Amino acid sequence: MRATLTCLICCATFLAACAANPKPGEPGYPYNMSGPYSVEVVVDGTPYRGTMELSTAAGGSVTGSFLVAEPVHVTGTVEGAILADTFDFRMPYEIHDNGCIGVLSGRGGVAEGGGSFGGPVALDDSCGGAMSGTISIQR
Repeated sequence: MRATLTCLICCATFLAACAANPKPGEPGYPYNMSGPYSVEVVVDGTPYRGTMELSTAAGGSVTGSFLVAEPVHVTGTVEGAILADTFDFRMPYEIHDNGCIGVLSGRGGVAEGGGSFGGPVALDDSCGGAMSGTISIQR
């Protein structure tokens, strides 16, 4: 009887500890990214600045949209996932000034609290071909 009671106490403690550790997309997970951000993508030394809106869903799925206002008008979407403190993403885009389309993709670390993110990116652009750069976002 004593062994059964000890086992039940251990199981209850384990379950309580697991319940207290939120997973990506759950409230309280320290690397969720949600809300408005400023974004800067630097490609071939040229900074492209704008805004981004992100939302993290249960399981760590991240979706959103972005708008670059300078030096050209670019719009696009964001799709990706958070795993631990890393954001893996794809950003299909369209450059309105010249009609070019492409995909910007990358992976990088998310700051605790989800307030910023940064890392290297690769671009596959219909006009410029394959390019590389960096991205940084912050609240």
